[in-house]
Amino acid sequence: MFKKILPLNLIISLRMFGLFIVLPVLSIYALNMPNSSHTMVGIIIGLVIFAKHSDLHEIEGVVEWYINDTESLVIVKYDELLTDEERLREAIR
Repeated sequence: MFKKILPLNLIISLRMFGLFIVLPVLSIYALNMPNSSHTMVGIIIGLVIFAKHSDLHEIEGVVEWYINDTESLVIVKYDELLTDEERLREAIR
């Protein structure tokens, strides 16, 4: 049981480290750049997070999509007549 819990604990710990340590440090660093504002830094960090699934907009039939990075969850609402599940799975990977 310990062999199953330790890797899971390590994965969750590293994700939380990235979420709560790296992003705030990155935003503080970005605020020190010339001509930066809180709004601009927030938009840029949001774009970096959502950019990895931006190609979902290019697939015909995708109505809306939602990403939850902390749980590695992507929810896609799509029209079955215009696209299929396999094409969406390839775009998300």
